[in-house]
Amino acid sequence: MNSLQTNQSSLKKKNIRKIIISSDSTPTTIDTETAYIQSFSEKEYKAYLIAKTHLLTSFSLKKSNGYLNFIKSLPTIHES
Repeated sequence: MNSLQTNQSSLKKKNIRKIIISSDSTPTTIDTETAYIQSFSEKEYKAYLIAKTHLLTSFSLKKSNGYLNFIKSLPTIHES
């Protein structure tokens, strides 16, 4: 999904809650919105772009059912 990587730089990054993704042996910290968007299939990503461009300020990724379910599915991290 090269279009996903290309368009990532144009997305606004909001620091809501950070998660750690480890690929290979290098852990990377990214915000949950970016992680959710990266989990999209190509079809879901196209639908996301259409919703974002057509609905403008009426569209809220953080309030979408898919995003809320994604947040619930994340493992809970307990800090001491």
